[in-house]
Amino acid sequence: MPVIDATGLSALEWILDSSEKNGTKVIISGINSQPYNAITKAELNEKIGHDFICSEINTSIKRAKEFLKKGSADFVVSNVI
Repeated sequence: MPVIDATGLSALEWILDSSEKNGTKVIISGINSQPYNAITKAELNEKIGHDFICSEINTSIKRAKEFLKKGSADFVVSNVI
């Protein structure tokens, strides 16, 4: 995802809220600078968690495995480009 606008941020926030209610963790991988800055400005990075915004997919998979060891069962891994 090269860019994100207000509609995309709103959709992401809805996904994060729904995921939290359902016990699912969202992990974002491979995010570009514009979406990252927009997510940070909207403070959605706090909802996602800094450890779950990863530079590449292998790190995302590692984070998912670590989280699963703590007892959570569900994930949404998004590899954005």
